[in-house]
Amino acid sequence: MPHQVGLEFHRSRLTVMHEQENYFSKTRGEIDATIKTLTGQVRAFGRRIGMREDRIENVAAGIDTLHTNLAQEIAKSDKANEVRLDRHGSDEVLPRIHGLFRDRVGGPMEPDELEEALREAMRRVTAKIPPGYKDSDKSDPSGDYVVWRQLMNEAVKRKLPVVFITDDAKPDWYQEYKGRTIGARRELREEMAAEAGVPLTIMTTRTFLLRAQDDLDAKVSPETIAQANELPGQDQPAQAPVIPPESYLTLWPSVLTRTSDETLEKLRTGEATQEQLYMVMGIMNERMGPSETVRAITEAIDASVASGSLPAERATEALNAVAHFIRIQEKPKAG
Repeated sequence: MPHQVGLEFHRSRLTVMHEQENYFSKTRGEIDATIKTLTGQVRAFGRRIGMREDRIENVAAGIDTLHTNLAQEIAKSDKANEVRLDRHGSDEVLPRIHGLFRDRVGGPMEPDELEEALREAMRRVTAKIPPGYKDSDKSDPSGDYVVWRQLMNEAVKRKLPVVFITDDAKPDWYQEYKGRTIGARRELREEMAAEAGVPLTIMTTRTFLLRAQDDLDAKVSPETIAQANELPGQDQPAQAPVIPPESYLTLWPSVLTRTSDETLEKLRTGEATQEQLYMVMGIMNERMGPSETVRAITEAIDASVASGSLPAERATEALNAVAHFIRIQEKPKAG
C-alpha cells in the first residue's frame, strides 16, 4: 500500500465512521419520504381513473407492507453495524486492517521529494493531466498524484508489473469510451512504462475480487462482491476494466531474459506493440541510458518504415512514444 493511502485512511477514519453510523437513519428517512410520495401518487392516480376505493386501499396496503419490511431490514443492519464513533478507541475493524497490511506499507517521501511531488500535483491539476485533476475542487487536490508518484517509485525499485486497486472511478484514473470503463488511462500506462519499464493495470475492488476467483482460485462470497458494489466511488455501473492487451502481459516475463536486439528486431519487422515499446524503452534505459535508448529505437523505426513493414500510422505512434519517453527523462527528478 502506498504510504499516502494509509495516511489518508487514518486522516478520514473518524469522518467515515460517522458517515457509516448515520447511513442507516439517513436511508430510513429517504425511504420514508419516498413511500409517502408513492402512496400519495397511487391514491391520486386511482381516483383520477375512477378505481374502486377498496382496490386503491389494497395497493396502498401493499406499499405499507413493503415499507414495514424495509424498515425492519434497516433496523437489523443498523444493530449489526460494528462501526460506531463512540467505540473508535476499541474499533474491531482497525486491528484487522493493521494485521492485513503489516509490513506491506511503503515509507514516506523525503521532505524535498514530497515538496516536488506537491508542486507537480498542482501543475497537473492546472493542466488537466492525470491523475488528480478531477479533485480540483478539493482544498488539497494533491493526494492522487502523491499516491501515483509513490506507486511509480516502488515499481522502479521492484521492476514488477503494477496492479492498482481503486474505487476512485473518476476519469483521471480510468479510460472511458462510449460510457464504458476500459482500463487505466493511456497516459498513466505510458508514464509507468517509461519510468519503470513495467505494465500497469488498474481495477476496482469488485473486478479484483472477480478476477481473484477466476485466476487465483480464491473463495469470495457473493455477499462480499455485492458489498464491493457499494463502496465509495461506485456511483457508475461497475464495468470490469480491461486488462492491457494480451501481448503486453505475456511478453513481460520473457522481456528481462531477452536481449534488446531481439526486441528491436520485432520493431523492425513491425510486430512490436506500442505497449511493448514503452516497456522496452524503460528496460533499455536502465541498461544503456536515455541517449543510446532513443538512438536504437529511432533507428529501428526508420528501418521498419524503409522496409515497408511498419505503416505510417504505427510509425507515428512509435515516434510519439519516443517523444514521451524523452519528456519523462528531461523532467527534473526529486532529490
